Amino acid sequence: MSALIRIVWVVGLTLAVASPLSQARAQVDQHALARNLLGEDGDAALAAMHEAAMTLKAPEMGPELRAALITVLERQNKTFLTYKRMMASGVVDGIEDPTEFPPEMQEFWGEGYFFLIETVISLRDPLAIPALVGAVGNANVVHLALAEFGENAAPALLSIAEGGAEEESQATMAIRALTLIVKDPKAQPISQNILERTRRLAREQLTTQTQYPSMIRSFSNLRAMRVEAAISLALRLGDPSLREVVLSLARDPESVRRLGVRDAANMELIQRHAAEALARPPRRR
Repeated sequence: MSALIRIVWVVGLTLAVASPLSQARAQVDQHALARNLLGEDGDAALAAMHEAAMTLKAPEMGPELRAALITVLERQNKTFLTYKRMMASGVVDGIEDPTEFPPEMQEFWGEGYFFLIETVISLRDPLAIPALVGAVGNANVVHLALAEFGENAAPALLSIAEGGAEEESQATMAIRALTLIVKDPKAQPISQNILERTRRLAREQLTTQTQYPSMIRSFSNLRAMRVEAAISLALRLGDPSLREVVLSLARDPESVRRLGVRDAANMELIQRHAAEALARPPRRR
């Protein structure tokens, strides 16, 4: 086979393989997918989400479909919250078959919900920030995705951590996202208003006992994890007075107890984290 013939053959084979996928993308009815996503049929909505994610790349999705995916994520965030609350209430204790769960619990997509989160993240759309903030704490990738939006995501994250969280893990991951936003040296400067709110949040988290709703996943060590996240945020802000607060936590067990952490193991974890964080060179935003 000559070189020219071989080139023509390879190009032809590539086009033949790519053609079905390109045709499939071209034939996707985004209006129909959006309509099914927002419809009353949960199974059809889940199928539409999978079809959209599997046949279209994020840049190929039009405004209508993108908006539908974001709206469905907002709905599923609420459905997942209902699901967790009912699980925690014991209403399904002894029921082994999920098909026998109450109807409002069966509206939760399960693994499909987490696939939906990844799909919405892939949009990289600032309009998705509220929906993603509603999912923070439900999947480990969400706070990382929110941090990429920089200050645009900060107000909603602050509102969650300042008291709007539905459970402790949500507040913890909001604080971690804020830490990533603050520490990014390549990002645009953060406004003084947001910095001041973030400093105030860090101080309150490390000097007062903050309560969040208790959910099925709220184990005893979640408060310690939140305090550790707040320590990292406080030091990342580069505020000398916040550094003194962290120093007090590292040295004085009573400072940790005042935060509502009384388990010896968790107290030790917090003090060790504070000491190790203080040992690193301070950075200023």
